[in-house]
Amino acid sequence: MNSSQIRAVLPVFGAGRANANGLIASCSINRREWIASAVYALFATSVVKGQDRTSVKPVAGATVDIPPQVWQETRTTSRRLFDQSRDSFERGLMPLQDHLEQLSFATQLNLRLAGATNQRDVQRDWQAQLVRQLEGVAGRLEQFRQPASAGWESDVLLARFSLAEARAQLAKFDDKPELAAAVQSQAVELARQHWAKRLDDSSVGHTSAMQIWRATSLLNKAEGRSAATSRNVLQQAIEATDRWSFLGAGIGRNDLREAFQYEVARVDLQESTPGTQAFSANAQQAESLLVRLHETTTQYQSKGTASLYDVATTFRERTELHSFLQSAGGDAVPKAWQQRRAADFRNLQRLATNTTDRRGRNAADTTYVGVLALAEKTADVR
Repeated sequence: MNSSQIRAVLPVFGAGRANANGLIASCSINRREWIASAVYALFATSVVKGQDRTSVKPVAGATVDIPPQVWQETRTTSRRLFDQSRDSFERGLMPLQDHLEQLSFATQLNLRLAGATNQRDVQRDWQAQLVRQLEGVAGRLEQFRQPASAGWESDVLLARFSLAEARAQLAKFDDKPELAAAVQSQAVELARQHWAKRLDDSSVGHTSAMQIWRATSLLNKAEGRSAATSRNVLQQAIEATDRWSFLGAGIGRNDLREAFQYEVARVDLQESTPGTQAFSANAQQAESLLVRLHETTTQYQSKGTASLYDVATTFRERTELHSFLQSAGGDAVPKAWQQRRAADFRNLQRLATNTTDRRGRNAADTTYVGVLALAEKTADVR
């Protein structure tokens, strides 16, 4: 985002100071909006991992042996998640952001394992499955055709953006670089349209602060820009959340504020140099904020105001953080951090096991935890 784009965003968060009909006052904010932001933004650019997180390339050279039972369990559980998540989405029980995340996570796990074993055909098959799923998502949203529905056009653009990125990656697997570049250009334009539409929605109170940040992150990612260019957007969002917390409003919940704080820490970590004191300090800050966010979300979940999926995703972000720290060439992840993460994961698995009522979206969310467990089991397979 350039400076003029940032200036266009900032008044959105300031509107809540004087106008109760503004964005922050009138939107219903929930944690899933942060989850969507984290999914698309956390370590998504080459600045962090050296490759786009949505792009898993085949690995040349030595292969890695994966036990057949692990392969079978991964494929079966991932396909079950595809089906259950799609069912929940089509029945209106799961928002678009959650559905896109679950599809992406299952696909990326299988791409990683197939890449580590030099199975390019398997990689291509999973990418093609993702494209087909996203074609269905975009098609169903377009058929809905409810321009007056809050956020409908923005959701359609988000689905199209996700589909374009998936098609670009499929073209790479098919060794069609020109097609991949053309489709990726379409994705960039869709990211711009999505960002602009979210701003339009904000003028009538149909977009939350986190949705604005999510759209901003997508645009930064698509245009290859550092998230640091939009850091002021996060600071404004934190200030707005604090104001509503002071007034006792639900949109000032601690988990939302902590989510924004973590986003700031993530941006700072991305911009620091591995091995430096600043990098270590930013890593410590990011870890502390994620631990606190996980605790807060778990407390809300026990009271019925956060979902199993919310808890699982805060855990997953800590896994991604540790993976980044290990690959960045800086200090090793402290043993105490690893032990705490392992304990939190055991608690997460117990929550999933104890979720005996599988109606609604619970079936998909418990399966999501199962896929997460398989990702943990195969974390060293790269």
